[in-house]
Amino acid sequence: MSNVDLTNVQFVSASSLQAVVPAGLPAGPHDLTVTNPDGGAATRNAAFTAQAPAPTLASVSPAAANAGDEITLQGANFVSGAVVRIGAATVPSSVLAADQALATVPAGTAPGVYSVSITNPDGQSASLSNALTVTTLQTVSHTTLADFNAGTFASTQAVDGGNAGDGAVMLFSNGFVDLFDAPTLDSSVWASGVYTTGGAVGQSGGALSVSGAWARGRSVVPSGVFTARLTFTNSAWQNVGFSREDQLDDPWLVFGVPGWDTTRVFARINVGATNADIPLTGLIGAPHDYTIEYSGTQVRFLVDGVQVHQATIPNPGFMAPWISQGSIAEPIIVEQAALASYVSSGTYLSASLDAGADADWVQFVTQRTQPGGTTLRGRARSSVDGSTFSDWTGWSAAQQFDLAVPAGRYLQYELELTTSAATATPLVSSVAATYQPSGGPQAASVVVTPASATVQAGMTQQFAATVLDSAGQPIDGAAVTWDVVSGGGTVNSTGLFTAGSATGTFTNTVVATSNGVSGSASVTVSPLPPTITGVSPTSGPTTGNTDVTLSGTNFETGAIVRFGANAATNVSVSPTTITARTPVGTAGTVDVSVSMPSGATATLPGGYTYTAVPTAPVVSGVSPNSGPTTGGTTVTVTGSGFSGTTQVRFGTTNAPNYTVDSDEQITVISPSRSSGTVNIRVTNSVGVSPATAPSQYTYVPAPSISGVSPSSGPTTGGTQVNINGANFQPGATARFGDVQLTVVSSTSSRITVTTPPADAGLVDVIVTNPDGGQAIRSGGYRYVVPAPVVLAVEPNTGPTAGGTSVVITGQYFTGATQVRFGATTTASFVVDSDSQITVISPSRSAGVVSVRVTTPSGTSPSSGAPTFTYIAPPNITAVSPNTGPAAGGTSVAITGTSFNEATAVHFGTVPATSFVLESTTRIVAVSPPQAAGRIDIRVTTPYGQSVIRSADRFTYV
Repeated sequence: MSNVDLTNVQFVSASSLQAVVPAGLPAGPHDLTVTNPDGGAATRNAAFTAQAPAPTLASVSPAAANAGDEITLQGANFVSGAVVRIGAATVPSSVLAADQALATVPAGTAPGVYSVSITNPDGQSASLSNALTVTTLQTVSHTTLADFNAGTFASTQAVDGGNAGDGAVMLFSNGFVDLFDAPTLDSSVWASGVYTTGGAVGQSGGALSVSGAWARGRSVVPSGVFTARLTFTNSAWQNVGFSREDQLDDPWLVFGVPGWDTTRVFARINVGATNADIPLTGLIGAPHDYTIEYSGTQVRFLVDGVQVHQATIPNPGFMAPWISQGSIAEPIIVEQAALASYVSSGTYLSASLDAGADADWVQFVTQRTQPGGTTLRGRARSSVDGSTFSDWTGWSAAQQFDLAVPAGRYLQYELELTTSAATATPLVSSVAATYQPSGGPQAASVVVTPASATVQAGMTQQFAATVLDSAGQPIDGAAVTWDVVSGGGTVNSTGLFTAGSATGTFTNTVVATSNGVSGSASVTVSPLPPTITGVSPTSGPTTGNTDVTLSGTNFETGAIVRFGANAATNVSVSPTTITARTPVGTAGTVDVSVSMPSGATATLPGGYTYTAVPTAPVVSGVSPNSGPTTGGTTVTVTGSGFSGTTQVRFGTTNAPNYTVDSDEQITVISPSRSSGTVNIRVTNSVGVSPATAPSQYTYVPAPSISGVSPSSGPTTGGTQVNINGANFQPGATARFGDVQLTVVSSTSSRITVTTPPADAGLVDVIVTNPDGGQAIRSGGYRYVVPAPVVLAVEPNTGPTAGGTSVVITGQYFTGATQVRFGATTTASFVVDSDSQITVISPSRSAGVVSVRVTTPSGTSPSSGAPTFTYIAPPNITAVSPNTGPAAGGTSVAITGTSFNEATAVHFGTVPATSFVLESTTRIVAVSPPQAAGRIDIRVTTPYGQSVIRSADRFTYV
């Protein structure tokens, strides 16, 4: 076995031997070789696994330790990488030798008695019960910005402590820092204005430029430090420093270049009667840091951190920072500016420190920075429930002081900060309190719920722990720690378990521990479902044996790969890649799927295409099998061996436009050629399809149009038209332009159709054979508008003098050029629409005439047309009696013609007293009174008034 002979070998049977493995065989798998006396031998790889001896744990020293202390484990068979646990918690450890290991008691470990165990990498373990007593004090603290922000500030503030997440508490400052890196001046920090036309305050490229203008800080302080990095130029009246809020005037404390000396910078003081101008050389034209420290009656001027002047002054009160240049010249350039001004005092009230259970509080400790002139002190109080607190302890300025407060789970503290200088503040970066758990109920058991759960890899499960005392009663507020002791995964301090992401199915044990007592729950982690994101290559021959790589996620060892329904061979699996060899398949697209040992599956629809292995092409069918000599017919060619086609021919004519749809089908556009029957032949890399009857295609002559009769007709349609020509096929269709015609009859040389309605004008005549052959006669038929038709005349009577307005209704009046009454043409008419004309009747003799309308398409027929009757004016041929008394009242018979519709009878100029129209030739009228003498009687009708003549005379006597 691995070159080591076994001892006590005994032959049991031809298939069985017994032997003893010698001591000292290294741990791990070993090959086993059996050799017969005749020299024949057989070997089985990794046939036997030698297991290392289990560890033993003899002692733990010291037996009592504080949190953070190191302990020593003594025993045997310790292996490097072994895990040490105190209770259920895994602790930092290292194996020094096979009989010795070191471990560290974690900070925060609760006081109590714990078992200690050591587990070798092979899973074998040893433990000692009640081997270690932990007695250390425990600590809770506030150190982060979030910790401090949970409290309440009064003229104080929390700031970033510098390291990620760190925080600190300090006095509040109403100062600012401006790097001038925004596009425009920050209006929340500065007010600005100009002294004169052309003045400007500009900001770009991380610098502020001021010329003939000013910028004043909005912070107004009784004391503070103003620092600016800037470049003074030789321009007059440049100033940077402190002055009154409303204008740059007495009082001021500034660095400046005055108008009376532009070669130097001066430290300038003007506070009431106290004035000073201290010249400073070598500063013009280069950037320097200028600082003014102002605190009541004291002021210091510094350049690049070096004091250049100090003075005692009258207290100027509140002042604001200023940057100004009174002249328009080369601007003053400021790269950054800052104001520091801390309030004199403030307090901070914390959120509660939480011990997790009732605690005996021991000591309060602060980490602080306390410059000269500042003070810092603190006090604390405790609470059982976090809402009702004990009395405060006294104030203490010590960095650490003992906590004389009642036992309780919570501790709240208050800090008081003061400063006598606006430029300094005390700062607290850490607050901690030590405690011991109070003598309350002790944990006897821990119940974890749920007791078991199943989650997918990478997912989470929330667990809860209930700590019970010896009576089985829950212990409120008992501190619990969480751990995962097998199976991988992690659990946080609240019991939220997160499963590992490894493939396969695993069982985890989640442990909750309180004061050395533990409870557990099991978690089964099921693998995430696999996915297939890609296949490469995506195609291969139907003969199979193509090596393919599948990309995806969550693949498991032992996965089965299928192409369609057939399993692949030579499968090799990693979590994100599978390589496999394709099985034999049929041409076409198939799904690619994987099946995992866990039962999970994934499918990539249409993920792989089998391509046919080229064979010589054979044409077994052509549809359609005929078409016009002009070509252009879409032909479907069926058969086999079309993969890799390089050419399709119709007889000897190449068809360049074709598509290989599959190994069994090609779609091709027929080329043009002369009439006759040819074979369609397909060429690929293997050969050319044979000329067979199924491959034949017939070119037929295209139809032609020799004439159209009649070649014109009305726009109303309904005209039967003969299309004459040649090579018309049965089923041929005809069109006028885009309009399909109704075929009445058809022969090879004539198609008779009925025209549809259409607009006037020429249209193309098109004949299309079923095989696609087509003939076109451009402008072969003309649609013309029909001759007009008169349907009615209103009114239909009028005087022979003409002038009657007559409305003619009918059809096709558009474009009318003439309207006639009988043979007389009217001089005035209006075409109101295609169906109406308004005309003034011409004068003519009495009688009945037809009314006719003429357009470019003709004249409306006279036969059956509506008529118009001309009626002559009335004519008196006799009156009887022809005399009567001047008193009137004589009944006079008037005879004559055309009395139609008589409307009045006059005796001279006087209307008859009354009259009766007895007929168109007789009226009886009663004479009106009138002076003696002879008068003419006149009759009036709608068609005129009778003409005076001797026959109409009547004499009054």
